[in-house]
Amino acid sequence: MEETINAWRLAKRSPKPVAWMRVEEQLKGKCIKSSKLLEELESAMQKEHMEREYYHGKKMIALQLRDLSSHFEKLLSSHQLDVGSTEVDGDIQQYLNERDIHCLHIQWLKTEIGDREFICYIADQRDAHIVIQQLEQQLFDLLHEPLKGESIYEQQSPIFYRQIKFRSAIRYQLEYDIYTYSHAHHTISGDSYRVFPIHPGLMAIMLSDGMGTNVRAHEESERLIQMMQDCITYNMDPETAMHTMHYVMSLKNDSDMYATMDFALVDLQFGHLWCWKAGGMTTYVLRGPDLFKIESTSAPIGFLPNFAIDTEMTPLLSEDVILMISDGLFSPSAQWDAQEQLFIRLIRQGIEKGASIQVVLFDVMTQFKQMYPIADDCTVMLFRLQHVSKPWQVFRPTNQTLNGI
Repeated sequence: MEETINAWRLAKRSPKPVAWMRVEEQLKGKCIKSSKLLEELESAMQKEHMEREYYHGKKMIALQLRDLSSHFEKLLSSHQLDVGSTEVDGDIQQYLNERDIHCLHIQWLKTEIGDREFICYIADQRDAHIVIQQLEQQLFDLLHEPLKGESIYEQQSPIFYRQIKFRSAIRYQLEYDIYTYSHAHHTISGDSYRVFPIHPGLMAIMLSDGMGTNVRAHEESERLIQMMQDCITYNMDPETAMHTMHYVMSLKNDSDMYATMDFALVDLQFGHLWCWKAGGMTTYVLRGPDLFKIESTSAPIGFLPNFAIDTEMTPLLSEDVILMISDGLFSPSAQWDAQEQLFIRLIRQGIEKGASIQVVLFDVMTQFKQMYPIADDCTVMLFRLQHVSKPWQVFRPTNQTLNGI
């Protein structure tokens, strides 16, 4: 009887009525008071459903209150920076004037570090390009932040001055390539991915693996990817966004459908990698001979009633290589550690040869598949972080310097 009741519970989660109707007929044949039993089972399932809804509701309210608190902190921080901007103006003007750059006034548009924007009123009649290059270098030395300048206005009389707008520039750029493989040469894979900039200094990376290798798996993973992008676009915290998606999937009452979510943000201004994982595979960071692993022990979205997310922040350096994969890359019939070590070694060898990320990934996948044939949908995302060199940061010897050698 217990097996039949468990089968009924499982069948009730199916969107097809014929599944649980068949089990109900079996119950009626085994229990004289089957009607009463079914009423109690229905009542118990409703109670469990309400408890899950209550849990999700509390979790969502807590996350929304946390996000609201975070927004208030940002507003307060912005206000404090505005109050102190006069003192900052004086420091910048004094610093530039001491270096023979006559700064008349500074107008702040944005004050947040990493997203600064301000206008300098400069009384310097030299070529605008030369003045901007010199200012970018001097402001970098003072503010310890790369800035990009552009001349937006010039006035010739009664006194000459030029308005130069500066905004935060990015320190790093991200070179990447993506390899996808569909099991049995299907046209559609159960994996979905997306890479897009939130703003020039922040890159978002998403990888989702739907259950199975069919169209339904692809639709589910693609739906999660789109929902996540929509949430991030509206400035929702990534953890809140992933809990929201889990709540939405739980409303479908479909125990046979779930998907992993591997979400990462790469800060191109300060060189940070943030990862949020729900059932995602290990993310690897290769730095020369060193290897850093960002692992996950959480379940996929929609898999369990109680839901948790793994989060981690990793500092990055120029030339670091980031590797994100779906679980189809490694074969379950072969030793996991051996496959992982071989794949990392092939990546390292390709990077050491100085090849582009595109060439490295293509060659690695060609060699790896010869050793371990892939038997599932597979996605591999390979990234390399590189410094963006400003013109004034590159030393170019003048003729006078060469003559003095």
